[in-house]
Amino acid sequence: MNKKKLKEIIERHGKWLRGEDGGEKANLYEENLRGFDLRGVNLRGADLRIADLDNANLVGADLREANMRGTVFRYANLRGANLSKSTLIEATLIGADLREASLEGAELRGAYMGRADLRDARLNGAQLYRASLYGANLKGADLRDANLNRTNLDYTDLRGADIRGARVETANFDFFDMPYRVVQAGPFGTLRTYITYNIDADIIYFHEFGSFEGSLESFKQFLDSVFPSNVPDGSDNPWRQECMAFITMCELLKKVKLPE
Repeated sequence: MNKKKLKEIIERHGKWLRGEDGGEKANLYEENLRGFDLRGVNLRGADLRIADLDNANLVGADLREANMRGTVFRYANLRGANLSKSTLIEATLIGADLREASLEGAELRGAYMGRADLRDARLNGAQLYRASLYGANLKGADLRDANLNRTNLDYTDLRGADIRGARVETANFDFFDMPYRVVQAGPFGTLRTYITYNIDADIIYFHEFGSFEGSLESFKQFLDSVFPSNVPDGSDNPWRQECMAFITMCELLKKVKLPE
């Protein structure tokens, strides 16, 4: 792909977005765009599947709703880019600069994002199931309501990140850096899901029956409604016993004071 042809494609795509005559949706499927300067480009809704954008400059680019399944962005500069509601399934973003980028509601299942810089990025509502964020910098990132099940978060920096409402029951959290303590146990119940407890914020996340998010005390009340028992120790309901054992462990951990 030469620069002249790419410019023409982008111009026609702009007309397509505006509903003008002569417009045509950009089709950059499998194109080699390595190292291209695409700062501020508007490719919203474009087809970029399996394109090669290694080391490309996409600062401030508009890639909302674009199809980038399997696209390669190794060490690309996507700082401040808008990738909201885009499809990035199994895309490669290893070492990419995604500082302050918007990935709200993006589909990132199975994406490779090892060592990516995601400081202050917005990933709220993003689907990160089975994605790899090994060694990524997520300082100050917004991960509210994101799906992080089976996500590899080993060696990530999550200081200042907001994970309220995130699905983290089966995420991998080995050697991560977070300003608060998190404990996880399971599987529980018929769906064999996991319970995650943020000790310092006193928030439990549990998704066996609907979606529960609340304090340890309110979780006890939740258990009374979904796992009722006719005996004080709950021995007539094994699932309740499992959850109560987890609560007991969490209550003990809350009392543990970490050294300054």
